[in-house]
Amino acid sequence: MLYGLLAIALRSSDFTATTGWITLGVALIVLETGRRFQSRWLGWLALAGCSLGWYELVLYQLAQAEGGDPGDGLVVLAGVAVLLMGVYRLSERWLRQRLRYPQLELVAAAHLHWAIASLLLLLTLPSVIASSLRLVLLALGVAALATLYPLWQGRTAQSEAWLYTGLGQALGLLVYVRLLLPALSVLDDWAGAIAGVIAVGLYTLPWRRWGWPLRPWRRSAMVLPILVTTVGGLWLNLLNFWAAAGFYGWLSWRRQQIRLSYLSLGLIDWAIARWLFDRSIGEGLYYLLLLGGLLLYIAQVDPYLSLPAHKSQRHWLRVVGLGIILLYSLLAEPWSGLPVAIFSLGALLLGLGLRIRAFLYTGTVIFVLNALNQLVLLNGEYPLIKWILGLVAGIALISIAADFERRREQWINLAQDWRGSLARWQ
Repeated sequence: MLYGLLAIALRSSDFTATTGWITLGVALIVLETGRRFQSRWLGWLALAGCSLGWYELVLYQLAQAEGGDPGDGLVVLAGVAVLLMGVYRLSERWLRQRLRYPQLELVAAAHLHWAIASLLLLLTLPSVIASSLRLVLLALGVAALATLYPLWQGRTAQSEAWLYTGLGQALGLLVYVRLLLPALSVLDDWAGAIAGVIAVGLYTLPWRRWGWPLRPWRRSAMVLPILVTTVGGLWLNLLNFWAAAGFYGWLSWRRQQIRLSYLSLGLIDWAIARWLFDRSIGEGLYYLLLLGGLLLYIAQVDPYLSLPAHKSQRHWLRVVGLGIILLYSLLAEPWSGLPVAIFSLGALLLGLGLRIRAFLYTGTVIFVLNALNQLVLLNGEYPLIKWILGLVAGIALISIAADFERRREQWINLAQDWRGSLARWQ
């Protein structure tokens, strides 16, 4: 150990093609000493020395090279990290049996080199984006091995955390490959549809039979299409949204979970809204129809809201969904008057037919407000109409009051019957 420290001290100011071998030699001395004395901290120090020695040998060769892109050097260093990762992980059993070296240190060293390789590949992104990287095949190979490691580790250790990490890195690998190979740009407009196909495979393949935990694969499949379509929502082909909507519809049917269909309807609404926007159709009613329709669909099919204890929540969600459509129609100039009267009357009749209070109440309120609004406008144009309508309304109210006075009991019984009937409506 003393001679090893002396060697390190004597070469501390030098950096040549052979100084890395000195570091490796000292690391082997420390490794053997730590094994004999069963010293864990010496074992960690030996592993660090071995890694530093190899990095030093490669760094010297890189320092002698002229020109090139810095990203290429990072790719080479990432390759060294992947190589050390494989050596420590694959030779772990041999080192443990022959040298009686602790397993924990070897596995941890492999994990550390995987993290270093992943970080170095991430640092190559500026060169990849600028298309100045020359070691493309090496970068692809190193990235693939760095991605396979956490997936393999998830299977070996039955660890969901490692598997989630590997799946996330696999998604990053797809992006990395696309950036490395500009010829794949023809697939950009179809990324959402491709994600849907991949998601079907991730969900249906027999991962448990192959030795992996099943839940991370299926959860990743459920997230992938919506993630891709959300990220590329402004430039993806509209068919991608329909493909993703179809996937979530299929998933809702397969899992018997109706709430997954909300994603399908949301993606369809997004596609329609973008189609309207791309054609410079800015009328707000069309967009509110999409939102209101989604709320009404949720109110109709949601299993939580269908319970008797949540009847009022379902009612108010319907009121909001229908109300934003009819209220906008009442306030917007192109739709006020006869169109909103037709809309509100249709909602009123629909409420009567389906025995749904939200439709009946909302349709009635908007119909009355629209009638009053039209009377105000009509009075502004023809003042004489005000007196005629006032006279007719007065006569009608007097007649109703007189009839009510004559048949008070019948009206009270009718009102009570209506009240009891409405209480049983949705």
